[in-house]
Amino acid sequence: MTHGMKFTALACSLFAAFGLSACGGGGGGTAATSAGTNTPPSSVTGSGDASVCFNPALWATAGTTTHVVSQETYSDGTSPETITEDSTTLAGQIFNGSPATEIDRSRTSVTTGSTGGGTTTSSSKEYYSVDVPNTTLYQLGSQETRPGSFGTTITTTSTDTPALPLRFNLTAGGSYQTSTTETTPSSTTPGVNNVSTISGPITFVGIESVTIPAGTFQACHMVFGPTHYQDSNGSNYSNTLDAWLGVGNGLVLKSHLVDASVGNVDSVVTSASINGTPITP
Repeated sequence: MTHGMKFTALACSLFAAFGLSACGGGGGGTAATSAGTNTPPSSVTGSGDASVCFNPALWATAGTTTHVVSQETYSDGTSPETITEDSTTLAGQIFNGSPATEIDRSRTSVTTGSTGGGTTTSSSKEYYSVDVPNTTLYQLGSQETRPGSFGTTITTTSTDTPALPLRFNLTAGGSYQTSTTETTPSSTTPGVNNVSTISGPITFVGIESVTIPAGTFQACHMVFGPTHYQDSNGSNYSNTLDAWLGVGNGLVLKSHLVDASVGNVDSVVTSASINGTPITP
């Protein structure tokens, strides 16, 4: 597994994000989350409202497409990766018996350099309940397909109980707690589930200016974590993800992951478009 593939799995658990990938009122699961306190931590100095970074077209409008090219770099010296990701939004789907919006993603990672090179591909389907009036997403689960051995493919489906929320109805310093159990059937042992508990705070720091290869944008700075993971084998680990989502377009423009197992992972968008139209500052 490449750094990039692992980073995507972690982000999907958090968004949605997101991503969420980790990831309401539109039907579906009910999240176990406390109300946002909007009590700024001592380190928070930002301002603004995160709702300006909620783009309903990405999550609730059937047929919406995105094309994002980004660069990922790693603190452990692993060669950088160029990631190309395409997504399509499908409305009116069903996941685990609940109405859902489906986000279909395809991802290609190209690595070059002294520590090894090559191309890997994967695809995923993410399922959300979308509460547009309250600018909130609830991640119900996901399905990932990746290459296996000898030309085979491996598909795994994960279910989040309760649904994992990503709230945009926060002012600067607003924070809330999340907790969910992610269940994934074992790919090697029929009838056995891998179960992970995921919990931690999500904080909206404020609106900041970020400069990336695609330009200089206003963006909502969100902090996911420290997020704690504990699987059914008793393993425990934590990570923290900082993500900057573009005002208006809602895309993750920049991110910084701190994770003991992979080191620091930084990602910046070099180009992106929504429905074929490039995003601009």
